[in-house]
Amino acid sequence: MIKSVAVVDDSSEFQQLAKVMFSYLGIDNVKQWNSSAEALSGLLQSPPDIVLLDVMMAGMTGLDVWMQLRTHPNTMALPVIVCTAAVNRIVEHEQRLERDEHTLLLPKPFTLDDLRHSLDTLAPHWKH
Repeated sequence: MIKSVAVVDDSSEFQQLAKVMFSYLGIDNVKQWNSSAEALSGLLQSPPDIVLLDVMMAGMTGLDVWMQLRTHPNTMALPVIVCTAAVNRIVEHEQRLERDEHTLLLPKPFTLDDLRHSLDTLAPHWKH
């Protein structure tokens, strides 16, 4: 069951939209970060049930965060939805992302149904 999520995105508008979408799905415990470095530290210390992670961010990219999460025992199986509007920029990493059973690539913009489907895929026993 999904009780908590983290949204890592440097756009406050996207963070608010994601929070509303999760709330509509019955998930109200939403931690938000607009800095990859701060998010990584927080995610490693207290992992949520699932992470919505933007790729294109200043400094450390979302892919850098994702790779770091996969190297730590307490987050190596953490479900992560990697989202980006620049899918063509991550082609070189796409196969690696797709091979990870705990990761799903979700192109922006996405709908509430797209998010629900992603949650169903990564956490099939969550209540919605």
